[in-house]
Amino acid sequence: MPNEMRKIVFTEGELQAALVNYALRTNKKLPNATINNILVEAKEGVTATIVYMRDGTEEAKSVVFTPNDVAAALILYCSTRQIPLPRDAKKVVIPIEDSVGMIIKIDTHENSWSPSCLLLSRESRFSQVLNFIVIKNPDWIKIIHINSVLP
Repeated sequence: MPNEMRKIVFTEGELQAALVNYALRTNKKLPNATINNILVEAKEGVTATIVYMRDGTEEAKSVVFTPNDVAAALILYCSTRQIPLPRDAKKVVIPIEDSVGMIIKIDTHENSWSPSCLLLSRESRFSQVLNFIVIKNPDWIKIIHINSVLP
């Protein structure tokens, strides 16, 4: 069976919005300062660091997000923006220029079922052809009824 692969590329602004939203929802402490930039590094997964502007004489503050944090932030971002992500798909975060992307791979070989479809037709007494699609699975059978009128 074929496999499906998608690639979603997030802009730096979208990555920033995802990380800040994730931090607020998980009670991760963020400084009350202006964000200067976001550093994305690929070391044992993709990490992200929000670097804040200096306040007077203090050093620049930063908040580090682990690879799991980055992945969770992007999944949450997609969920809140109604960007569909399949639950059972493998998701991998990759660095892309100054931001990140997510590769989504849906492996149909790993699914526990492979449907077999069969199209059946039967004439009715009103000059219609009744079409049925039968989808068989080891655990269930689904019959979908499709009507099409003949001229």
